[in-house]
Amino acid sequence: GGVLAVSGANNGYLPAARRRWFADPRLAGGGALMDHTVHIADLLDDLFEASPATTVYAQVNNVLHEGQVDADTAGLITVEYANGAVATIDCSWSQPQHHPAWGGLQMQVIGDRATLEMDAFDQKVHGFSESSRAPFELPYGVNLDALMLHSFLYGSDGGTSVTDGESGLRSLRIVTAAYRSAAEGRAVPVR
Repeated sequence: GGVLAVSGANNGYLPAARRRWFADPRLAGGGALMDHTVHIADLLDDLFEASPATTVYAQVNNVLHEGQVDADTAGLITVEYANGAVATIDCSWSQPQHHPAWGGLQMQVIGDRATLEMDAFDQKVHGFSESSRAPFELPYGVNLDALMLHSFLYGSDGGTSVTDGESGLRSLRIVTAAYRSAAEGRAVPVR
């Protein structure tokens, strides 16, 4: 059926320790909103078959790592699409620095006949070992990063494809509108 709403979250850790430029808004073009919104926007662009975003409302802040970086460290965005769907995107650097997973990407897609849930980077069985007195993870499934990199380097083999330039531009327009919305304190059209 048709998609009515999407709730997405892309949360990672503050990248300043390994890639300082990522947390410098002048070099990276923004902060967590820039870093994490585009990935969900790319997925939605594919899901919605390039139906354009029409309106964006966003709030951003630096509460999570105040005083450590000048960039925004958290954001919440609402995007309205021409196909009538509404998406919310939680984008932040809220993952603890020493957590075993650098971040995650989850989406809940609510349709008129079904609801689908996805957690792209948690393809693991989680457990606890009494003998080692430590938690453990047993991964399963495919390495999505490896598939994406292979597709980028060698082209699509019919399975995995990467975002093309037009889709990337549509996602960048969403991010640009989100920063404009946060600065103006109101919903803005996507240009």
